[in-house]
Amino acid sequence: MQYAVRSSGTWGLVTGIVLVLIAFSSLGCGAHSPNDNSPGTQNDPGTQQVLFVGNQEPNTVSAYKIGNDGSLAAVSDSPFPVGGNTLIANPNGKVLFSFGLNTDTLELNTDRIARDGSLQMSSRIADNTLAGVRAINPSGTALYVSSINAAEDNWGWKVYSIQPDGTLQLNSGIIDQTSGRLTFTQDGTAAFAAYCYFLIPNIEHFSVAPDGSLTNTRNQITTPIPFGECPNAVAVSKAGDMLAAPWSDATSSDPTQDFITLFSINPETHDLEPSAGSMFPASGAGQDAIFDASGKFLITAQNNGVGVYKLGLDSLTEVSGSPFGGAAMNRVMLTPLGKFLVAISGASGKIFVFAFNSSTGAITLAPGSPVSTSSPYDLAIIQQ
Repeated sequence: MQYAVRSSGTWGLVTGIVLVLIAFSSLGCGAHSPNDNSPGTQNDPGTQQVLFVGNQEPNTVSAYKIGNDGSLAAVSDSPFPVGGNTLIANPNGKVLFSFGLNTDTLELNTDRIARDGSLQMSSRIADNTLAGVRAINPSGTALYVSSINAAEDNWGWKVYSIQPDGTLQLNSGIIDQTSGRLTFTQDGTAAFAAYCYFLIPNIEHFSVAPDGSLTNTRNQITTPIPFGECPNAVAVSKAGDMLAAPWSDATSSDPTQDFITLFSINPETHDLEPSAGSMFPASGAGQDAIFDASGKFLITAQNNGVGVYKLGLDSLTEVSGSPFGGAAMNRVMLTPLGKFLVAISGASGKIFVFAFNSSTGAITLAPGSPVSTSSPYDLAIIQQ
């Protein structure tokens, strides 16, 4: 629709009204401008980041808006009565998939994410053979859920197709005794998982079909390790050329047995090279691991804090001050914009937010951190 100014008098009236409105708005009226970047305020539209933390014992999910300084502001009505065991967000930032125990039934939920970060369950699948949501492919079209007692009549991995409205349809499965989360290469054609069934360690390599179905390549790593050592997680660099895995002794708490293995990923076959990997000492038992966006730093959730390691040519060196946080960490994740690192500690019941220095790898606690919550078990972060 178009409007025409018919006279100079009319134009003068419009101009006066606009000036009054501008003057009135400059008074503030107690509100921040949408472009206000002062510390503690929320991010601009399109850059708002929301943290979801699964609380295992009450089976709820707490939601927080992440401020420009890393501070956390609880979303109204949080925590929400959806699955608090494991959770993962769709890359589109509109849906959270959560899993937990509801009375006597295990449920896989599709939760709609509102613009303010609040959650509303829109559908659910009841299945007492499920063990948790473990991964989503980079395109956000397939969800991977682990299952218990893998056998001929019960897959270890169940693959669900994600419909446009977020509902799930069982697509396929694979018989596999799962032990860790799937981590994908950026193009989504390969995935890896830490494996240590009956203390037989491996980094499993799966090829991924366009519909998300998995095929186990049955490749076996040959890392020379003492009996009882297990990989606990895998991290794949954004470039898809490196894989890292933190290991610890599953039969004891001997800190001398904590280490990290690094592998190169063949760009054509996605095989790990060399099959034995390169082994480096770690300052703690890592339970989770990620690379930063540049691939220069490996970050681990350890039993004594957040470990940060710098990658070099045939080297892995822990940065000064690491491990950080002084608590046993279970999960670690960078925010989508890369400025902050979030870690959760189930043992201390706390959420830690750190500012991340992408040049040195050093991390420092954000204002108000750590934040207490009830039995944090998993986390997900979205950008709206």
